[in-house]
Amino acid sequence: MLKHLFRTVILFFIPTILFAQVSNFITGVELTDAREGLDLTVKVNLTNTNDISDITLAYRVFGTSEFLRADMDMAGALARVTIPADKIKVPSLEYYFIIDTRNSGEEYYPIDAQNQNFLRVQVQPKSEKDDEIIVLNPDPGSPMSIEDALVTISLLKASDEVDKSKTKIFINGSDISSSMMIAEDLIIVAGDKLANSLKKGGLNSMRVELYKADGSGYHAYSAGFEVTDRAGARIAGSAFEYFLNVRAESRNENIRDYSSCTITSP
Repeated sequence: MLKHLFRTVILFFIPTILFAQVSNFITGVELTDAREGLDLTVKVNLTNTNDISDITLAYRVFGTSEFLRADMDMAGALARVTIPADKIKVPSLEYYFIIDTRNSGEEYYPIDAQNQNFLRVQVQPKSEKDDEIIVLNPDPGSPMSIEDALVTISLLKASDEVDKSKTKIFINGSDISSSMMIAEDLIIVAGDKLANSLKKGGLNSMRVELYKADGSGYHAYSAGFEVTDRAGARIAGSAFEYFLNVRAESRNENIRDYSSCTITSP
């Protein structure tokens, strides 16, 4: 049953990479995990960028008739935009792209989008247990750099059934759980193993698996985030020092008093 549960989750969790019809400008499309109640980041790989003036994502929320439009941010051979969480509804989202060219007017992707041939992504329903896993970092709306490589998760709201020491974290399918530091409700992952698991300049996937004390699966949560190839501000100090800073901030916010906690390795 556990294998079936996590196998099912994996199918929906890895960032979707789509290749539709041949285009003069778009070579591929990537999406983060499409889950109800979460932002959805859409990223396209471009070619012939000197001929592109603008690119727009048109998307239709399930149950509505009109397509909404969102301008995409272009950077080199990439363009990205994030659809807000309140627009992501089960069971699916339809979308296509409008490319404004400098010489030949508008083009579409898929090329026959005007004939109602749109792209579609299945949206997974939100689970009540998703709220028990609070991802503090990475922030889905802010690209992370390799130098900023850090995962911080709060299990403050996790059920008493959960044995936090058995938590597993996967980045792009690689198990990085051995790099975790656990301090009561807070989990921090940093270091080379995390950095080496990241795909620079693209969308990345993360899966968090929670287990009960008897080793049976409790819940699996997945999310996507972007890692930029641009340098960011390096995190000062060690992961332990970062933990102390987060602990102090948490205390100030009255989340939990960690004054007597100890750090253990799983």
